[in-house]
Amino acid sequence: MTMEIITKALEDHAKAVGNIADFADELGMRVKDLEQATAGGFNGSFTGKRDASQFAAEVFDSEGFKDLVAGNAGNCKLTLEHSLLETKNTITGDAGSPAEPSNVIVQPQRMSGIVGGAFRTINLLDLMPRLPSTSNMIEITREAAFANNAAAQAAEGDTKAQSDLTFELIESRMVTYAHWLKVSKQSIDDAPALARFIESRLRYGVMLKVQADVINGTGASGSLDGLINNATAYSLADTGDTLVDTLSRAAEQLDRADWMPTGFVLHPADWRAITRVKDAESRYLMAGPAGTPIPAVWGIPVAVSNSMAQGQFLVADFDQAAILWDRMQATVQFYEQDEDNVQRNLWTVLGEGRYGLSVIRPAAIVHGSF
Repeated sequence: MTMEIITKALEDHAKAVGNIADFADELGMRVKDLEQATAGGFNGSFTGKRDASQFAAEVFDSEGFKDLVAGNAGNCKLTLEHSLLETKNTITGDAGSPAEPSNVIVQPQRMSGIVGGAFRTINLLDLMPRLPSTSNMIEITREAAFANNAAAQAAEGDTKAQSDLTFELIESRMVTYAHWLKVSKQSIDDAPALARFIESRLRYGVMLKVQADVINGTGASGSLDGLINNATAYSLADTGDTLVDTLSRAAEQLDRADWMPTGFVLHPADWRAITRVKDAESRYLMAGPAGTPIPAVWGIPVAVSNSMAQGQFLVADFDQAAILWDRMQATVQFYEQDEDNVQRNLWTVLGEGRYGLSVIRPAAIVHGSF
């Protein structure tokens, strides 16, 4: 009986070993099939750090797999390195290496409109008269000199005093200021705000150049004959004068010539230096940091502009000194028929204006340096 039990046990063991061998053979074939199928690189859940052959070698060389094949174990558990397997089912709003926000999953928020660059204040032109023009040339008859010899008549019958008055004709021609750029029709159609922004920028560019020439123009190369080029030189400087002292004396120079100062033109650095002036107890003479000083000195408005050179100033009776003529105010136009625009689906955008400047009373303008 005992012999029968032993025989039966041996038969069962041999059968179990055969089953394990068959399973091992089948597993080996599957691993080989996997190796062949991924010989060009695994595109599933394996990383690029190890290819399919490395994966197969990892299985065959494991102690658990060897015990299974030898019949020393009924099953095996394999632990593969993390670098060999990598899950790809984690969804995030970031992509790339290093990771950064991606618009594949999360839609970015777009602020409406366009953020532009710096826009310099066009304020000097507000100080002087502006009149429309109907021609390309302005002619003005102005007083050239007046010698006032008015006097009391010494006695009845005596010759009365004679004064001298002369005139001259001055001419001011219109100057065209313009610039252009090209833009695709698609961008204008797809982004309506772009057209408005371009219009604003081109119009601003024209007026910025006009203001610069009103101050500094020499009359050459098509520019305006500006205020500084026609101004009277500052002549009342005194040793030890501060910036504010200098402006006061410049205004005084106009007062002495029977003009009324209505505005200064200063560079921003000079204006800010004036606002920082303190008394002996370190108190600001103008509004302190908590306040906002109105651009004015001695009650006279100040046009602060980078168009004025630093270290220089201008003061004038702007109501009497000059006239800015508008032949064509700054406008913006879109042209399709320009060069090869039709073939390329482009617009040519032109910003243009025509202006003239007549300095009719040079003595009403004083220009100098600090």
